[in-house]
Amino acid sequence: MSGAEDEKTPKEPKITVLPVSFEQSCFDKNWILQLNKQEQFENFICLICKQVANYPIEIDCPQHKSINESPIVGENCLKQFLKVICPLQFQQGGESITCGFKGKIKELNDHLSNVCPLNMSDCWYKPFGCEHSCHKHKLSDHLSLECKFHFDLKEIKQLKLQIQLNEKKNETNATLINENIVSKKEIEQPQQDNEIKKIQRELHKLRADIESMKKETNSNGFIKSLQEKNDTFSFDLFCSSSKLFRTFSGHTSVVWSVDYSIFDDGQYLCSGSHDGTVCVWDVETTKQIRSFKGHTSHVYCAKFAPYYQHYHGINNRRPVICSSSHDKTIRFWDFETCKEFQILNGHTEWVAGIAFSPFNNGKYLCSGSHDKTIRLWDVEASKSLHVFNGHTNCVWHVEFSPLQNNNNSNNENNNAGVIGGNGYFICSGSYDNTIRLWDVETTKELTVFKGHEGCVRSVKYLQYEINTICSGSHDKSIRLWDIRSNKEIYVFKGHTHCVYAIECSPFVRSNNNNTIINSNIICSASHDNTIRFWDIRTNKQLHVIKGNENEEGGISSITFSPLKNKVKASKNTDGRVCSINLCYGSYKGPICIWG
Repeated sequence: MSGAEDEKTPKEPKITVLPVSFEQSCFDKNWILQLNKQEQFENFICLICKQVANYPIEIDCPQHKSINESPIVGENCLKQFLKVICPLQFQQGGESITCGFKGKIKELNDHLSNVCPLNMSDCWYKPFGCEHSCHKHKLSDHLSLECKFHFDLKEIKQLKLQIQLNEKKNETNATLINENIVSKKEIEQPQQDNEIKKIQRELHKLRADIESMKKETNSNGFIKSLQEKNDTFSFDLFCSSSKLFRTFSGHTSVVWSVDYSIFDDGQYLCSGSHDGTVCVWDVETTKQIRSFKGHTSHVYCAKFAPYYQHYHGINNRRPVICSSSHDKTIRFWDFETCKEFQILNGHTEWVAGIAFSPFNNGKYLCSGSHDKTIRLWDVEASKSLHVFNGHTNCVWHVEFSPLQNNNNSNNENNNAGVIGGNGYFICSGSYDNTIRLWDVETTKELTVFKGHEGCVRSVKYLQYEINTICSGSHDKSIRLWDIRSNKEIYVFKGHTHCVYAIECSPFVRSNNNNTIINSNIICSASHDNTIRFWDIRTNKQLHVIKGNENEEGGISSITFSPLKNKVKASKNTDGRVCSINLCYGSYKGPICIWG
């Protein structure tokens, strides 16, 4: 064939076959008609999109056998068209809450497990014995209404654990005692008899303590027999008979900190003030017996240092006061010589709160600063061990936790090389409105509590609830936080000005059945010149102490002091004495004891 004929012969169009995807939507009907006749695919028209079905599926439905169109749908259209409705929607029995879920079958399990508001949730306190189960949206109501019940459950479990631990300790001691008795066969008979009798007395005492704990615990987990033992700690007695009976005058500005100690058969207070001084007071005479004036600016915190008192032995204790200041330093003062003998430098801004470790006899100190950091110090070596970073503003208050497990980190044999062992935390309150929790051993930040709308000035671990933190703030509120759930438990409102300090009370109370129970009372001090007492079980305000506005101008710090007999405490009309007293520092300088 010639080239001319080739040019006249029409060429067949090239057809490019594209791969068909399973997820592709149905084919465009107009495009298919370009290559095929309509009768070739009229039985494959998708019922949903009216295009040529991709992966056609025939629907077999008895109710639609009479339709004129063929019951064909494309695979992808069917997947897009079908939606599953949450099955829990039809099981509510009149509940007003609804679930609007409509989705794919493969999404249903995740929805039911994690998202659906109609799903049932167990109470947070199920490990302690609460069997309540409800919808997620109702769980917060249950936790609020049953706060007292949940605290009771926790007390029961903790007391049971303590009894089990004591019984186990009893069995261990009994084994050691028997071994000791056998090993003393070669000792002379009189000495052997004395040792055996001594060991038997110790064993008898251990068993008596366990039995006493069992008798004192009733079915609600409350303590029955504390009334005879701690009658002088009664909160009701304190409320009915307490009054102002000691005033210490000498400071000329805000007393930011007060602390209490007993040594050399005397009772003393130490205080740190905005006037730049650290003072020590004799509680019995109300006289200022020491004044340390080495700081060059305001003193924010002053405490008796437990490490030095222990270090020199019981019979030769060395009273030492530690203070932190706006001059960026932490200083140690010798009570006897009135001289500064140790200084900790490291913070780059002023130092606010300080706290001594409850382990290793107070050998470690933590401090919070305006440089946004917390430092952990070795008091003996006079050096900084670690810097905790995380806050975005001044750290005003720091607090060590009680031991979080059953390891005994106070053992003298464990002192070397141990910073805290397992189970000790540092809690901090800051001007960034947050509370942060740090693990002492790993030095890691564990959690952040957010909710306050002002600076957090004080944080405390509850005395009877080691998993609960209390905080006071410039926003005039006191808040409770659960460490395990990282949730706010309750907000106490009543103060009309900044809350500067909070404390856990050592009081006990009687309930309606005249049963003596741990008080679970916290108290708060405010610039509104009041100290308020709150019941964390009922979330109610129980008692208010009002200071003298003209002389005090607001309450800036508080601490409880168990006074000795030679200091006259308040008496009730029936002659009973309340020997637990409340000491507070004021905005204008006076320090007062109320009891």
